[in-house]
Amino acid sequence: MEKIKNRDWSYWILVGFLFLLFVLLLPKQSHSDSWYWFHWTQYCFQYDLGSIYSFKIDGHVPTNYHPLYLHCLNFFQHFFESIDQLKKGLYLQKSFALLFDFIGAFSIFLLVKKRENNQILPFLLLFNFAYLYNTMIWGQIDAIFTTCSLLAVIFAIRQQPIPSIVCYLLAINTKLQAIIFAPLVLLVLIPSLSRQWKKVLIGFALALLVQVLLLWPFIQSGQMAMMYQTLSEGSVDLYPRSSISAYNIWFYFFGSYAVMVPDSELFKGLSYKTWGLLLFCLGSALALFPVALRCLRFWYDSKAIDDRSKELFFLSGMLVCLVFFFFNTQMHERYSHPALIFSFFYGYYRKNYLCYLLLSCAYFFNLEKSMRALDWAYYTLIFDPIFIASLFALLLLLGYTALFRRHYSLEDFHYLQNRYRGN
Repeated sequence: MEKIKNRDWSYWILVGFLFLLFVLLLPKQSHSDSWYWFHWTQYCFQYDLGSIYSFKIDGHVPTNYHPLYLHCLNFFQHFFESIDQLKKGLYLQKSFALLFDFIGAFSIFLLVKKRENNQILPFLLLFNFAYLYNTMIWGQIDAIFTTCSLLAVIFAIRQQPIPSIVCYLLAINTKLQAIIFAPLVLLVLIPSLSRQWKKVLIGFALALLVQVLLLWPFIQSGQMAMMYQTLSEGSVDLYPRSSISAYNIWFYFFGSYAVMVPDSELFKGLSYKTWGLLLFCLGSALALFPVALRCLRFWYDSKAIDDRSKELFFLSGMLVCLVFFFFNTQMHERYSHPALIFSFFYGYYRKNYLCYLLLSCAYFFNLEKSMRALDWAYYTLIFDPIFIASLFALLLLLGYTALFRRHYSLEDFHYLQNRYRGN
């Protein structure tokens, strides 16, 4: 037992050193959004967090990020003594998202039964350049809401509703995109409603408390109305085009002009934006329907969630994210990021990592074609928008094929039908 504990400590010390190494390797160059983050951090340094939603960069660029990351920037500014120091060390804010990249990778240990036999698993993510590109090169924070959403699903699978609900609250307080995972989290929480309804209520009460704490600086400064107005105006329809830089279905119709075509234009009486939302809703419904049947069955028979069901839940999460990215307008290149980690967890339970490998390629090609950080030959096939869009389309085909073949069966439906009839 003592040897196992010593190996465990050694393992986590190694992980800590690896994280510090990655922090030291963070590129110092900044990209467009870092300009916003510098000004928001500078405002917190000079004034206070509570009034930041009334601040506009150059008098017209609003503070349109949700509260959780603004708390991170406010915490970050305390490590600097001057604006010049802050400007030089701004690249270190990437360490917040990097920490969540690590947490997401090691969260596999919350599910695997024999951790000592699977210690290599997290490194299959951490040494995947596509997984860390968005954080280390782009400097974006999608890792934060992705990991919080993933943890919400994992804790729901473990029938631990309190951390599940709180993690999802943190996700939605980071990025509005986390809302796409709300149906999945709620469905996987269904078994807990029959067995641990008191804990579910405690989870919502604790989430309410955490929400108040996150909003407290803005409540104190009387900025709640300003925060709501800024987020509602600055987070939706900010770039009303068919695509911003996501190589998705709209590139089949408009080619490279997709980044310029307004999504308000009509086709068959509906705008492109509406068509995208309809296709997203249809794709999400198809991905979530077997999850709903399976979770209702668990609610009735009180059995533990098996590995085949876990495979279904992560496959569904991957597909929901992909249809969100592939069909909706106004998509950025990084909006498929959550699908990557869900595809990894799906691959672990399916014992087949093909979707994970294909998605890693598609995601990396899309990011690098948009960022051009590595100075490669960008007019080759692998960086062609139609080729990248086709990789995403292939992933949807593979994902839905697996979903229909393995999880669309009448077994769950007949079971629920018999329970309803009292048989």
